[in-house]
Amino acid sequence: MGPIWRLRKDGDVMAEFKLVMVFKNAMDKNVSMTIPNIKPTVTQAEAVALMDTILTANVFAPDNSSLVSKVDCKMVETTTRSEEHTSEL
Repeated sequence: MGPIWRLRKDGDVMAEFKLVMVFKNAMDKNVSMTIPNIKPTVTQAEAVALMDTILTANVFAPDNSSLVSKVDCKMVETTTRSEEHTSEL
């Protein structure tokens, strides 16, 4: 038989969170920005306020096209589990 994967007795389960913000640019295309390793306590209102700040500051211009409006924002959770590889005898 092939290899067997099993959860370590001390197997860690780790959750990571990132904020994914989608803007519309001046060329009417969606542009995504991701902020990794955010706290899971960040609220929707805080995320929207950040998007407003980004638009007001006008410091990002992907493909030389300014960001002009908000489209969407969401928190994405990724769960990782530590595993140990063993071979069946």
